[in-house]
Amino acid sequence: MRTGILGGTFDPIHRAHVNIAIKAYEEFGLDKVLFMPSPNPPHKNEKEITDITHRVNMIKLATEDNPKLEFSDFELSREGKVYSADTLTLYKESHPEEELFFILGSDSLYSFDSWYKPEVILSKATVLVACREDNTSNNLKEQIELLRRKYNCEIHEIYLRASNISSTMIRQSAYSIELNDFVPDKVADYIISNNLYKTYVGSSRFTNAQILDDLQKSLNPSRYEHTLSVANTAKELADTFGENPNKAYLAGLLHDCAKCIDDEKSIEMCKENNIELSDSELNNPALIHAKLGGFLAQTKYHIIDEEIINAIIYHTTGRPNMTLLEKIIFVADYIEPLRTKQPYLSMLRESAFTDLDYTIYRISEDTLEYLESNTENKNQIDSNTRETYLYYKKIVETRS
Repeated sequence: MRTGILGGTFDPIHRAHVNIAIKAYEEFGLDKVLFMPSPNPPHKNEKEITDITHRVNMIKLATEDNPKLEFSDFELSREGKVYSADTLTLYKESHPEEELFFILGSDSLYSFDSWYKPEVILSKATVLVACREDNTSNNLKEQIELLRRKYNCEIHEIYLRASNISSTMIRQSAYSIELNDFVPDKVADYIISNNLYKTYVGSSRFTNAQILDDLQKSLNPSRYEHTLSVANTAKELADTFGENPNKAYLAGLLHDCAKCIDDEKSIEMCKENNIELSDSELNNPALIHAKLGGFLAQTKYHIIDEEIINAIIYHTTGRPNMTLLEKIIFVADYIEPLRTKQPYLSMLRESAFTDLDYTIYRISEDTLEYLESNTENKNQIDSNTRETYLYYKKIVETRS
């Protein structure tokens, strides 16, 4: 039995979802394609997601007349965040006779490295990715080759015409478009009869692929490479300590989003947007990018998660009593593999994956020593740096 699995939020399911499933079925000789909605996707804000009952009903309506396609409730009974790696592992355990094919849209493949345990996904299933027949296909082929080489895995393309349909667009415009052009007829009727999306005020958050594209344009090459390295290190730390790896990766991507804005412009932007700057920030404008980056994460990239925003704001100086995500970004920024000049990097890279508090203490200590020996004006040293050092020094000394 060759089984395709198409997961997602399906808010709502639309014609492109159905077309991808049918093409996968036809091109790869599948016996069935399961539409497997996630009750609480780890990369989405729960407050913005339509109730699972409606999403399930729409999937059933979209698939009921096509015996090739089936609704699956496999993910709905699980508690907490539901990750594709866990889903495929559990499904394979309960259906060992089935050969699995995991179906993705092209946008998902660009951020696939940021997913929770991508190597597990690729070990449990052959990945099928929708390759649109337009001018983006060459970039997608390059991404596929990168992943094939990195993971020694099977990834194949599903070829179909380019589509501009997205669930976000449908939610935002459901009552100002010809809905039947974008969703199956029965789904369109369901949306209207249940008044779904009538008062929708959704997030216009950039996708990871859009963020990567924008950062590549706004950062210089070395800063962009550092950013990718921090994001991947943050994801690894999140996997180790039980933080949401998608949030850690996203915070890592955006931690330096304001880094390449020059000092004068940074100060001007802060004044225009009522962002209060401390004396240390005005004396040392290199610090401003963290606070300005948090602002841009909200206003440019439309991030509404306060934990992510704070992780960006405090990634340089730290602060006492940081959240787990803040600790991860603070440490990842310092130990990422491209760093070479900081002292004791080998030791810190080892301790980072066993003891974050100790690692923060040592990073703060090294940073403070460097600043005090190389900074003529002590007012350039941010008070948070000192307070972070003292706070985590006390934690380490108290338990030893």
